[in-house]
Amino acid sequence: MKQTASFKNLYIGILVSLMPVSGFLFSYFKFDFFSSMYFPGDDQNCDLSSGEGIGVHCFGDLQEGMISERGYQPDLIKEKIWLNPSDGLIAMISNPLSQLIGVRLVVILVLASAFMLMTAPFMHLNRLGQQKGTKDTVMLLLILFSFPFVFIMDRLNAIYLAVPLFFFYVLSLTKAHFLKTVVLFSALCVVKPQFFLFIILCFQTFGLLKSFFAAMVSTLSAVGAVFIHRGAVDLEVIRDWLLNIVNYGNTNSPINNDYPANYSFARTAYYVGTRLFVPENIAYYAKELGLIFSLTLIGIVMLRKNRDIFDNLFIVSYVAFFTLPSVTFGYYLAVLLLIEMLRLAVAPTTSIFRLDVVGASFELKLRMALYCVIMLPVPIPIIGFFAEIGAGSPAPILNPIIFNILSTWYIVYLVGRPSRYSLQVQ
Repeated sequence: MKQTASFKNLYIGILVSLMPVSGFLFSYFKFDFFSSMYFPGDDQNCDLSSGEGIGVHCFGDLQEGMISERGYQPDLIKEKIWLNPSDGLIAMISNPLSQLIGVRLVVILVLASAFMLMTAPFMHLNRLGQQKGTKDTVMLLLILFSFPFVFIMDRLNAIYLAVPLFFFYVLSLTKAHFLKTVVLFSALCVVKPQFFLFIILCFQTFGLLKSFFAAMVSTLSAVGAVFIHRGAVDLEVIRDWLLNIVNYGNTNSPINNDYPANYSFARTAYYVGTRLFVPENIAYYAKELGLIFSLTLIGIVMLRKNRDIFDNLFIVSYVAFFTLPSVTFGYYLAVLLLIEMLRLAVAPTTSIFRLDVVGASFELKLRMALYCVIMLPVPIPIIGFFAEIGAGSPAPILNPIIFNILSTWYIVYLVGRPSRYSLQVQ
């Protein structure tokens, strides 16, 4: 009898096995289990006296000024455009509403709206599964409640707006819908400027000049409209905004940032290098190593012809969110999960969520291992270095290190394989 084992069974098995072991280790050594992967609940970003947030959590990354005092309007002009032009959008809508129904209820409504937006890709896949007779609700729920998506709901930063936009942007790209693709691309750039790097995929689908002209005009128009609406039409503000984007995760943040877990390529190189007795002043150049790696991968993607679009998506995503910045938190892993979900929608026979582990090729097994690490909501502690940390603190974990090692290995494998390679199960 032929043995079979799905990715779903593999993931559940790893999750069930690791949860008690990891929980025991963190408890035994008295370390903070959750803050090793997530931001702590008391993140010091809330004005508790004014009733912000639920409990002690609030919209730290959105730079939102949730209010409870009637008649007070927070300043959302100029100073609030730090990285994402969309920051402040929720406060503009929710603050007037909070004066009518109370800030606590507004926060709950914002959370509910975020969850609905984030589940749009899952609803689309569920509908496709019903139509094709391949519905797998359990697998979709496992993805929805995996580490990256739980982290997004916990932090509630701009990435939750990017989840449906990115999913449907790639979907329209695979169908070569030019106008729809450009509109969704522009919206993505307003939410997260880092998504501008994905213009490379437009080049490959629609041609260089056509894509560049349309994407530039539409994106600049969208971003410009936001700046005008916010009253931030000032060359100094625009210059500072561009510098913030360039410097984000590099000069503004130390490479040794590790709590919550830092998933950047540079952080892994720095951490592993210093543990292998590389002098810290040399290991600190891991940021430059990440930049060189990024430029190399971008060049490879630009030169790749007739390649799988999902392979290129993975490489560009890894560059944009994991090799260029030196600080990357786990919610950006959702972009990589969305790519594998898109395989379900466009080419289901190539998705690891539908394939048998036993009969899979080496590439697919490598991808399965990688996505298990991406989805895993359980921190794997680095036991050998517990002595360096005081009790009650977060602990350094293996998850980012394993993720970057497997991602680099997977990308090298993608780049080196023949162009006519088939993704069919062997």
